[in-house]
Amino acid sequence: MAEALYQFTDQERARYEKTPLPLLVMQVIDGEYHALLASDEYCKMVGSDRESMLEYLNHHSFGRVYPADVVRLATFSASAVKYRECHLTYRLSIKGEYHTLFAHSKRIKTEDGTILLLVTYFDLGNDQSQQTKEQSESPDMDLLTGMPNVSYFSKFGDDFLRKLLKQAGQVDVIYFDISSLHSYNDHFGFLQGNQLIKKCGEIIRASFQEGLTLRYVDDSFLTITAPSQLKKLLPEIQKKVADFSADKVTTVRAGVYQVKEMEAATSAVDKAYLALRYMGDDRHKVYQVYNTSVKKRFELRDYLMGHFEEALSLNWLKVYYQPIFNLYSKKICNFEAVSRWQEPGKPALKASRFIPVLERSGLVYQLDLHVLDHVCQLLNQRRADNLPTVPVSINLSPSDFNIDSFIDQVLGITQKYQIPHNMIQFDLMAQPVTIDQQLLQDAAAGLQKLGFRICLDRYGGENNDLSTETLLEYNFDYLKVDVRSFNTNRQRAKIILASVINMSRLLKIVPVVKGVEDQAMLNFIRSLGIMLSQGRLLAKEMPEEELSQERDNFESVEERALFSGFNRINVLDPYLETQDRLDNNFENPRPNSIFIVQSQQAKLVYCNSAFRSWTGRLGYADTETFVKNCNRAKAGNYSRFWTAIDQCRQVKEISQFDWITD
Repeated sequence: MAEALYQFTDQERARYEKTPLPLLVMQVIDGEYHALLASDEYCKMVGSDRESMLEYLNHHSFGRVYPADVVRLATFSASAVKYRECHLTYRLSIKGEYHTLFAHSKRIKTEDGTILLLVTYFDLGNDQSQQTKEQSESPDMDLLTGMPNVSYFSKFGDDFLRKLLKQAGQVDVIYFDISSLHSYNDHFGFLQGNQLIKKCGEIIRASFQEGLTLRYVDDSFLTITAPSQLKKLLPEIQKKVADFSADKVTTVRAGVYQVKEMEAATSAVDKAYLALRYMGDDRHKVYQVYNTSVKKRFELRDYLMGHFEEALSLNWLKVYYQPIFNLYSKKICNFEAVSRWQEPGKPALKASRFIPVLERSGLVYQLDLHVLDHVCQLLNQRRADNLPTVPVSINLSPSDFNIDSFIDQVLGITQKYQIPHNMIQFDLMAQPVTIDQQLLQDAAAGLQKLGFRICLDRYGGENNDLSTETLLEYNFDYLKVDVRSFNTNRQRAKIILASVINMSRLLKIVPVVKGVEDQAMLNFIRSLGIMLSQGRLLAKEMPEEELSQERDNFESVEERALFSGFNRINVLDPYLETQDRLDNNFENPRPNSIFIVQSQQAKLVYCNSAFRSWTGRLGYADTETFVKNCNRAKAGNYSRFWTAIDQCRQVKEISQFDWITD
């Protein structure tokens, strides 16, 4: 049944129509926009009565929009549905002149659950009263910069490229882009932004006087030139633009495609643009030349985007499980679920190859729900087969929470398979994504209230600075510390890692060490009292089929309950800078050990080197011999040992005793 148009109450309609700002209220049904209401100030701004304007808007006409802004307005319309808030500047014809409008969209939910878009407008004015006339007289020129525009390129680009290629033998096609111009406009205003665009065009054109330079789209420029000293010219251009900008930071970067044989000019520009995209957010790099690496990355992107729905439906997206071990019990206490793209007859792709593409396209939430469904299905099947189960960690992208129904879909999947929420842990990684951070914080807290555990993933790995900031605002249950970049042969690395573990304990967050790949690292984290760890040294990822019948070496429910209390024990003290601590491999210089006592039998699960040395000085061959003697003998020191344990059990407080030596 199709969604109905929202019906305003008389009070709501009066409130919106009399608001002191130009305002449109929109509703999207089956991908189609419907203008429901326009404020008096909006009608006054556009110079039209309400009925006529709503009729124009609901016919989805772009007739009054400046032609070069139509694509941007369409993109804004798509973003307004996807994100809670977004904004745009574009030009609209008002009484025969183009005015620059600033539009800000905010998504709201009414009491009955209807999603509406509130779009407010600000008229930034029109400083070119002859704009319409000039544009009609010079359709191939950009009015702001006075340079050729994309229309000129469409008509003459191929001819210019062909002639220059014949003369020079090779042509450089350079795609320039002003970085973060939207943020620059927000901070300094659109007039300053226009001045920067104009100056940027002047600088580029002056640097390539023999070539063709034009304003391409929005904040980008295009230069077609004979081979030149790009290593010298492009950094000079970047510096000149930065020096002119108001913040002395905003500048240009460039993608370069070197044409050696004739091809369509639009194809050459596309490749230069891909080279620019290849640099990502690396602002230290001035330019990138299109090469095999660029080609392969974007070929992979096109393949992934073109086959994602097929991969989901045909189950090419496989779920693998990496065991997480309790180093005290030496058993598997958790799994981390990871995905692989495995098309039949082709090599499998690891998650790092395809997840960034899905994140940028807004499709990653479908993958995360797919993984959750497989995990819940597996847990349900193991339960039905009377096999042991342990909790499973699932990675979520912060962009998942841009989808309003995401948490509801999570709950639907766990309900379908009747999976207790404490069997699922969600791993989040702090990332500089375009998401409302308050929304993410609220979503994480909401999942915790529902009984799911939340973990901050990859601390010490990617985006470490963001991870630290995130710890201030979120109440995580677990902190996954990535040690792949830590070298235990370096003293500074040990200091940092020990400090992170101690910080986690003090914040009452359970540390989990991931990426353990060598014995030296395993020995070191054991000395720090780490209980939970994963990595290739301990166990590799296993496919779902292999795990489905695995029954050995799993922690029981009772063992999980027992060891959960151990996570509150901090075998480190906060005084990590003391010299004896540094000399002792960061362990407590005093003998330190942890025992489990069951049925009047003590089991040693952790001890530091000082404790091993102490038992050696007492005459025991090793700690195992010491423990055997404690369990067998009940007199003297052993009697005092057991008396202290009984007192501790009874009063649940610290109990002390003296070990007397000859």
